[in-house]
Amino acid sequence: MKQVVGMVVSNKMQKSVVVAVDRLFFHKLCNRYVKRTSKFMAHDEHNVCNIGDRVRLDPSRPLSKRKHWMVAEVLKKARIYVPPSTPVSALSVTSAASTSTTTTSPASSPSSSSTPPHSTASSSTATTSPAPCPPPSATSPASKTSTSPTTPSPATSPTTSRTASSSRN
Repeated sequence: MKQVVGMVVSNKMQKSVVVAVDRLFFHKLCNRYVKRTSKFMAHDEHNVCNIGDRVRLDPSRPLSKRKHWMVAEVLKKARIYVPPSTPVSALSVTSAASTSTTTTSPASSPSSSSTPPHSTASSSTATTSPAPCPPPSATSPASKTSTSPTTPSPATSPTTSRTASSSRN
């Protein structure tokens, strides 16, 4: 077996990772390249691999039932999002300002609990649904044939005459 390069898709186990290895081959019948993915379990001795890392695997003796590969090296580390940390002084100033505004705003404006004045007229028109369509009127079969001049009557229909003549034979 030879070395393969793949992407780490799982590192939930201790000292083990699952690596997805993509390979391309030419399909002679379809006359185009086809991509196939194989997933291998590999031994990661120092638990350095994270999901999304590009790693090179070396074949090894069987280490367990499904683990026959070892992580040789991490070729490219995945970019992991780390949210920016806010300084403690800025956080305390922001929280103090928000508590002072919340205590003074209900007392200063009693109309703040009601809906804003600019949205009362537009919200009532926006939330109303259009008028429902009237139900279809119940008509008799005689009125149906007289109201639709485009449909031929059953007696003059060529398909009806064929079926009638074929049933007689």
